[in-house]
Amino acid sequence: MLKIKDNVDLKEIEKFGFKQTNTYLTLLLYYPNGNSGNCRYFSSIKLDKETRKIEFNLENMSCWCNDLEQLDLDFENIQYSYETFKKVIDDLIKADLVEKVED
Repeated sequence: MLKIKDNVDLKEIEKFGFKQTNTYLTLLLYYPNGNSGNCRYFSSIKLDKETRKIEFNLENMSCWCNDLEQLDLDFENIQYSYETFKKVIDDLIKADLVEKVED
């Protein structure tokens, strides 16, 4: 699991697009990219302020997928979500703000 190093001021994380909430710093991402109104998914990267652990969530905003065209879009959106998550984490690692910890 990844966490933000203890010596890092959490204000530094806001420079990467994270927003403050009560218990988390959160970066919300909506898909499809640009949110055309047919958005089925949102994902978030959450940083627990107390433990500093980083979580990634992908949530389906509709209950069922019942056509192949929509399924293709879902796979595309999930892939885009993963790539975006990796980019943000890579940026945090390059900035030397992250460390690996045991679960």
